[in-house]
Amino acid sequence: MKILLSKDYLDKFEIREVVKSVHKKFDEYNYKVYLAKNYFGKTTTRIKEVVISPSFTINDSVLNTTIKREELLKEIKTFNSKVKYLKSTLTDDEKIIFKFGIEQRLTIDELADALAKSPKTTKKIRKSCYIKVALYFNLLNTSKVTYRSNRANIQSE
Repeated sequence: MKILLSKDYLDKFEIREVVKSVHKKFDEYNYKVYLAKNYFGKTTTRIKEVVISPSFTINDSVLNTTIKREELLKEIKTFNSKVKYLKSTLTDDEKIIFKFGIEQRLTIDELADALAKSPKTTKKIRKSCYIKVALYFNLLNTSKVTYRSNRANIQSE
């Protein structure tokens, strides 16, 4: 879907809640990346100890650390593949918003400069981008959103 969401659809969501939930999701991702790097340092240090000292045995802490790291790396890889697919569905302007707004957390004015558009237009593009991301990662409570059809109701007999 390489189009912006319509204004009617965008108005159904509270942008502050959407932004908070998207930023929280990416904060969790960044934390997992940090932990994976931290676990990597611990496991390589301990593996070097095993190689240097033959009397040293691999204990549960080394094994647990390695397992945790592998689980984190799997989650990170899954998240990265989801983000890659999500970026392919965004418009060019939304990709810029994604890069600078979500990943780098720039302000509206800075985003407007990056897009070379007015702040009002940038806010609409930003809202569309954030809602697409939140919907893709199931971060929104869509039970409050009502969907209406333009077709007449057909009653079954």
